[in-house]
Amino acid sequence: MRLDILDKVNSVENIRKEMNSYSRVAEELNLLRSDIDKIKPYLFELNNAVQTKDQLVNFNKDIKIIANQNQVSVVSNFSDEKESVKSGLKEIGVSVNANGGLENLINFLKALEKSNYSVKLNTLDFSQSDKEYKAVFNGEVFYSE
Repeated sequence: MRLDILDKVNSVENIRKEMNSYSRVAEELNLLRSDIDKIKPYLFELNNAVQTKDQLVNFNKDIKIIANQNQVSVVSNFSDEKESVKSGLKEIGVSVNANGGLENLINFLKALEKSNYSVKLNTLDFSQSDKEYKAVFNGEVFYSE
């Protein structure tokens, strides 16, 4: 009978340990749920902060829309693709040739900067022919998988 009581005591202690463990997990889960509720208002912006590779399909179309809004003619092309070691983001090279008035080109670049795309300019060259300006820039567009 003594052996049976000791087995029951061990069983109760094991059950208590399990219950304590489950209790801690439940508390941590509750904390995580409250954290999720706190960030919910920001999730949309966070998820759309950097475009996905699929969304880059629209880059050339969107850059033409931005150009038309600023009375600029534009031709853009993608080049090589690589993963950024520092940020973990991926990037694809882009080259853009734009023609228009100087103010229009500046407004076009400002609008591109405010767009949904994360673009880094490596080179930016301006040249003038009569009253028309030409801007050529090379850089990268960042995206996530």
